[in-house]
Amino acid sequence: MRIGKWMILSLFLMGCSSPETNETVEPVEETNEIISVVITETDDIDQKYLYGSSNESELEIVNSMLSTATQMDGIVDMIDPNYKMVVEWEDDESETYSIWWQEDPTQLSLMNWVDTHTVFRLEGESARQFKELIK
Repeated sequence: MRIGKWMILSLFLMGCSSPETNETVEPVEETNEIISVVITETDDIDQKYLYGSSNESELEIVNSMLSTATQMDGIVDMIDPNYKMVVEWEDDESETYSIWWQEDPTQLSLMNWVDTHTVFRLEGESARQFKELIK
């Protein structure tokens, strides 16, 4: 008799559980494109306009730069930056970055003004393309 009660209880509990589905919900990927970039050269207190663009291929270089930069470990103590870059996004937001050239011309460091405790490094082709962009 006890076995019969447990079997009925087991069947009841199995019937109450929801069936498993293998469906996954794909996250909606929102694209927020860069619409313009303005770069100024910083020299002590003064800032000299250096570059501005809304050209799609040039904005792709900046987008590539921002997406391929790698975070540097540790606490940083940076000198005054060589450049300031303001990136305008299509959602009417903007971000400001400080940029430092390293002794090696194929390396640069950048920091978002929102998070001044984190520095990113960019090396190789992206750094070279960025340098060509502002020449």
